[in-house]
Amino acid sequence: MIETATEWYFSLGWLIAILGAFYLMKTLLLEFIGGALLSVPIIGDIAVWLLALVMFPGTVVHEVCHYVAATFLFVKVSKISFLPRKTENGIALGYIQPAKQPDPFRNSLIGVAPLIGGSAVLVAIVALGFHFPMPTYFLGAPQLITELSTLRTHIDLNSTSDLVVLWLLFSIGNLIFPSKSDRRSWFLVGILTVALGGALWYFAGIGPSDLLARLPLSLLEAVNMAIFALTLVLIIDLILLTPLFIVAWALGALAGRRRGD
Repeated sequence: MIETATEWYFSLGWLIAILGAFYLMKTLLLEFIGGALLSVPIIGDIAVWLLALVMFPGTVVHEVCHYVAATFLFVKVSKISFLPRKTENGIALGYIQPAKQPDPFRNSLIGVAPLIGGSAVLVAIVALGFHFPMPTYFLGAPQLITELSTLRTHIDLNSTSDLVVLWLLFSIGNLIFPSKSDRRSWFLVGILTVALGGALWYFAGIGPSDLLARLPLSLLEAVNMAIFALTLVLIIDLILLTPLFIVAWALGALAGRRRGD
């Protein structure tokens, strides 16, 4: 039981770190890069639609996960959109609109749905797209490098289908992190969850380790597979977003200089 709980702690710690990185990546992609492209009048509107086209699979997965969760929780959706729109912080690529604002608990579950559903889609894409057996155990740095090296032998950059798989991973992976509006009820629900957990620990003697050890092993394996798929997306991000960041910075600086003139 102790060993299982320890594995959970390692995996959840790694997952939290990865999700923090994805938050930064999403901010970089939609706010900094999107905002910089919008600042150039000549190409701003074109850039929005090009970005929306590249990220369209991720937009569909994100909003469909919201829709499925809302339907499952008996929350009626009055509108769903996969089209981009400009916001004060950059670009919003899609949204769903409930007919009536749900309670905080259901709102939190609807908000977290893209993270859970999107991670499952990423695992399926890596496993089926590259015919790769996903690791189900916790990966430390040495094991992670070994698994990624093995995966590299399954990827042919001269293959159109493999390039499509990499595009899907990039698009979907960078949009699984819940948006600011998706997270608006998390604080309240988080406080209630911590309070409930504290009461359970105090009155029943059931602590976090006891709860984690009682969770199905298959759930831990699913989390570890998701961690591997998300790590792969982060590597793709580092390769693709670095040049995009440089271009966006240059365009933003150019636009600022012209406004100064």
